[in-house]
Amino acid sequence: MPNFNLPLTDSNLALPVKNLIKRPPLFIDSGASVAQAARAMQEARVGSILIATDPAGIVTDRDIRVRVLAVSY
Repeated sequence: MPNFNLPLTDSNLALPVKNLIKRPPLFIDSGASVAQAARAMQEARVGSILIATDPAGIVTDRDIRVRVLAVSY
């Protein structure tokens, strides 16, 4: 399990990013709706979800706020 309380040092900055992973990535089918993606993210308590395409895409909380919700008004 990663230790997120380490002091910021050059050696910590050199850690492989794989050391930051706490759980398997969350994927959703590319045909899923924005609402389904948001619900899956909320249930998993994550801020992003990978889209099962080749290459994989990503949708974030910010994408939903800026590109979907904010343009709806």
